[in-house]
Amino acid sequence: MGKKDAKSFLIKEKQLFCPICGHDKFWKDEARVEKGIGQFRPDWEAVTLTCEECRHILWFEH
Repeated sequence: MGKKDAKSFLIKEKQLFCPICGHDKFWKDEARVEKGIGQFRPDWEAVTLTCEECRHILWFEH
């Protein structure tokens, strides 16, 4: 994860902070949730933001 710079993000015009440690810098990535994880839901894509400080991952459906 250290290969790219962590950044601050706004969600609905509000600064995003990690709910675990309060840090405000995250690494952005994309993920795909495959069928079988949720039987009533098809595959879906998400954006993940990983806290630079504590590595907590926040998921946002895309």
